[in-house]
Amino acid sequence: MIRIKPVTSLSFKKNRKLAGGVGLAALLISLSIVYCLTVSRYDKGRNTAQFIVSEEARKMQHVMESIVRRTQIVEMIVVKQNGRADNFKEFAGNLYEPDVVKSIQLAPKGIGQFFYPADSYESSTGEDFRGVDFLNNSKWSDAARHAQNTGNMIMVGPEGSKGKDQSLVAVRPIYLKDAQGKNNFWGFTMLVFSWQEALKKMDLSALEDQGFVYTIEKIDGATGEKKLLAMSASSLLPQPERAEFMLDDTKWILSITPKGSWIDWSYLLMDLLVGTFVSLLLAILAVVLKDFQEEKEMLHRLSMTDTLTGLFNRRKFKEQMQQYCKNPEKPFLICYMDLDKFKEVNDTYGHDTGDLLLQVCAKRLMKSLKPQDMLFRIGGDEFVAYIEDPGTDESRCGIIRHIEETIRQPFVFPAMELHIAVSVGYVLYPADAKNTEELLRFADEKMYEEKQRRKS
Repeated sequence: MIRIKPVTSLSFKKNRKLAGGVGLAALLISLSIVYCLTVSRYDKGRNTAQFIVSEEARKMQHVMESIVRRTQIVEMIVVKQNGRADNFKEFAGNLYEPDVVKSIQLAPKGIGQFFYPADSYESSTGEDFRGVDFLNNSKWSDAARHAQNTGNMIMVGPEGSKGKDQSLVAVRPIYLKDAQGKNNFWGFTMLVFSWQEALKKMDLSALEDQGFVYTIEKIDGATGEKKLLAMSASSLLPQPERAEFMLDDTKWILSITPKGSWIDWSYLLMDLLVGTFVSLLLAILAVVLKDFQEEKEMLHRLSMTDTLTGLFNRRKFKEQMQQYCKNPEKPFLICYMDLDKFKEVNDTYGHDTGDLLLQVCAKRLMKSLKPQDMLFRIGGDEFVAYIEDPGTDESRCGIIRHIEETIRQPFVFPAMELHIAVSVGYVLYPADAKNTEELLRFADEKMYEEKQRRKS
């Protein structure tokens, strides 16, 4: 009787090496899962931050454009009025917004002359803009000449002390066309506005509510100087996500990072625990599946194997012949063998001796064949050999004689010596038979004829 081991006896119980391999595989799988989850969560955090910083930068740009658009309106009015500004107080008053806008100014030929409100001619640092020649002023000349030469607005500042209400100044050049259509420099329109009020409109506190810190930087179009205009209480992490936008010749940069880390360590710890647990389950499942596969393969081998001799059985013979018969270009011999006088041994010495004799016969027959040949036990004392065709009748007869001589040798057991013979009939594929049934039937008939010939 064949004893099948229980499923609970997992394969790693067989040896320590396999158990160690399973443990190592579990560790590697766990680390791989954690790594993949961490990278995925990191990438997701980066993508989310990129989306948020882009949206916030667009909101910033909208706020800034809505403020400095007043300089464009002033420019259009001055151009439409062909350089006259006698109604400056009226249209500047319509553009004025308390708290946000501190001063709207006109500087014909680059010299400060018109101010709204009328007393807004002083800068945040106390400088008096009345009569100031911005094109030649040591503080303002770089920005003013850059705006004059490029025709683009430029942003100057911030002006004022940190911690107080600082101001930014938007300087836009105004040009008038002459009779020939040539642009002639008329002067500047300047807008002084509160940077703190602009920040309130941007509502960057929402960033901090989402767990981010930020910085706002401005790159001066005239000098290329970078200035930090605003930042959160906490510093940025390395490699922040950035979004940029341009207001004419001034570049603005918004940078953000999470407050603590790009990786949430609590999630990482959870990932380690879950990854380890899952990997162990996968490892155990793999071992169990391997165990079942081994059981399946073992049962398949047993179904194809003769339990007494360890040779292939009749079922395996049929399966193998179906495969070999698909290739008629590769001829082979089928030798059907029957042990002579085996029944007498069984009757005289008992079945135990008969079984032992069959086992020794199987070993002798296997040794008489080449490695590429196959031997099957298909009945009580009946064997079938698959032999690659040697090519000539003389060689085939030599194989049969060798088999007969192998079995004819005495079988020496404790307290006895047995002598038996073997009757052999063979057929050649595809010359004598075309399929499994014909091979077995014709070889059996020839073996029977040989047995009868010996008896007579």
